Amino acid sequence: MANFDRRELFVQALQRLKAACAQPKDEFIRDEALAQTLTRSYD
Repeated sequence: MANFDRRELFVQALQRLKAACAQPKDEFIRDEALAQTLTRSYD
């Protein structure tokens, strides 16, 4: 995966996390798990 694609995925994950801040806790937990999964895939 190209670096640009990886940055774009990370930006999208951050946007989802920001949106989750205004949502119920269960929504935030699901998005946080997604961000962690994306971050692990970078290692």
